[in-house]
Parts: sequence; structure tokens; C-alpha cells
Amino acid sequence: KAAAELGQVTAQNTLGVCLIVGDGVERNVAEGEGWIRKAAASGDASALFNLGTFYFVGEGFRRDEAQAAECFTAAAEAGDARAQNRLGLCYDEGIGVEHDGKRAFEWYMRAALQGHPEAQFNVGYDYFVGEGVEKNKTEAAMWFKKAALQHVAAAQNNLGLCYYEGDGVKQDFDEAANWFRKAAESGLPPLDASFGLRTLTGEGKGEEMGVHFQSFRRAAEENDVDMLATLTSRGSDGKFNHPQKSSALPAKGERGTKKKTVRPKQQHSRK
Repeated sequence: KAAAELGQVTAQNTLGVCLIVGDGVERNVAEGEGWIRKAAASGDASALFNLGTFYFVGEGFRRDEAQAAECFTAAAEAGDARAQNRLGLCYDEGIGVEHDGKRAFEWYMRAALQGHPEAQFNVGYDYFVGEGVEKNKTEAAMWFKKAALQHVAAAQNNLGLCYYEGDGVKQDFDEAANWFRKAAESGLPPLDASFGLRTLTGEGKGEEMGVHFQSFRRAAEENDVDMLATLTSRGSDGKFNHPQKSSALPAKGERGTKKKTVRPKQQHSRK
């Protein structure tokens, strides 16, 4: 607090967040907002992002989408990748601003080029479905892979689906299974993970196949990653048999759900 009172912007921002969430100090939303506003007034991108986030989620004070978008815009223009991704979400969903898919994609891309993992996922999603940019599944797979390598579970799932379908990459069931397993290990909801995994089962029929699917269901419900991985191992010939065609495919990151099974756009809180 002493540093904040001396005008140190980082201290003002940190103290403001602590007061709003009650981290190490007695919670005082009004005082916390005041400190963050002091830091934001100096143009500090992190403070602007934090202030926007509190307005965005309504944490501690009333939700104000227009104020949130305004704060994210200022932080994004100052180069904050988190704010750029969040501003992309605002334009994507019409939160505090008018919906504009093209501008959403532009902001996602600016954040993605800075290495923001969820933004990379969102760029991949937009390329995959053609939102705000011309559809390009090769670019989609490339951006999904960038995010997947940064351990974004939904991106790992999407990349697995791309390999499974041959969308933007050469069809490769081994690679598909590899990324589905990574998604399960990274915490993708078990039923979502098991959908991708069970598309790579063998050619069992009748009762045998029914038992196999029941094993998948049980492993998914228990979030048993080891069992899910075992159930997608190669058959006796060392290869995966050709799976049934699936209608499921990827969604966006930093928020919740999005149309289709392309996992939704990524939206996380403060980082």
C-alpha cells in the first residue's frame, strides 16, 4: 500500500485487485476500484485489462459491458494480448460493442501473433468455420496446433478432429488419437474427450462393440485418462481401423460454448 500511495502504478493495480477479491486484505470493492482506476488513468495496460475484466464479469460491482469494452480497447491498443483477445470476443459476441466478425478476427490475430494461446485457438476456429475471414482449414489446423502445443485442451481436441477428418492436414488416425489423448490429459471434459477417442475404435461388431462403447462411457464418466488411452490403442495389426464418419468438429476459446462441436472460443479471467 505504501508503494501505491507513492504513485507506483504496478502497486496501485495489484493493491486494487487484492482489495476487490479480498486477497490478503479485507475486501473493499470501492477502494479497490479506486486504486485500479488510478493505475488505469496512467495508461497502464494491465490495470485497464483488470478493470475491464471486473466490469466484464461483474465481480464486486455491477456488470457494465460498455465500460468493459472501453477498457479492453484501451488496453488492447496499448499492446496487451489478453485484452486483444477479450476485445475480439466482445466484437464476436456483440458485448459492449456492435457485433463485427471481421474486427473480432483482427483482434484475435493481433493477440495470437503475440503468442496468446486462447487467441491462437480463436484464430483457428474462425479460419475453420469462416467467421470474419475466408474459410481456410489449412490455416485453421496450423493455429489449432500452435494453441495445442501451449496445452489448450480444446485446441488439442480440435487438432485431433482435423487429423481424424483430414481437414487442413493429411488424414492420420495415429496423430488424431495422440491429440485426443492429450486433450483428455489436459482436462477436456471427459465426455467431450471420449467422443473423439471413441471414433478411433476398432471394427468390433454386435455385442463386442457394445461392450467396447460401454467401456468408453464408464472411462469417460470416471475421467479415467489411462483407460481412455488404452481403449484407443492400436489393434492386433498395429493399425487403427477406419473410424465411422463423424459430424462433430471444433469450438472457440475464452468463454463457454459456441455453435457446433468446434470447441468454443477461449475466455479466461485475469492472468
